[in-house]
Amino acid sequence: MREEVKVLRDLINPNEKVEVAYSQPVRPIPAPEPIFNPQVNSDTQSELNESSVAPAPAEAESENTTSPYDSLLKTLNADERKVVDVLMAHDGKYSQKFIREEAGLNWLQTNRIISRLADRGIVSFEKEGKLGNVVLTNALE
Repeated sequence: MREEVKVLRDLINPNEKVEVAYSQPVRPIPAPEPIFNPQVNSDTQSELNESSVAPAPAEAESENTTSPYDSLLKTLNADERKVVDVLMAHDGKYSQKFIREEAGLNWLQTNRIISRLADRGIVSFEKEGKLGNVVLTNALE
């Protein structure tokens, strides 16, 4: 390839400067816009001051009274939440085969989700003959 380029250069004119023309004009890349705009006007400043007031003690107590089930749901992804919801609907114990059908997941997804939940201590797995039952831990029932 290099020899062909040298031959072409010799044919054109070795002292002539060759310009390369691009099919599209080269445009500069614009600078990214800032994500946070720290400018605050007086209206929003007063709203910020009003919202930053701490809630009364009675309000704080009502916010902290969440069940372990509700706080657990915040940490789960969508598929894990489906499995836990199916278990809660069946009193905390259900066959893995039927969990798969009700949650709309395939066998491998169900198996991996139950393994992750078991590693985190949310569910346990009981073997009854050939069937495998998934059981919620006592903390959630």
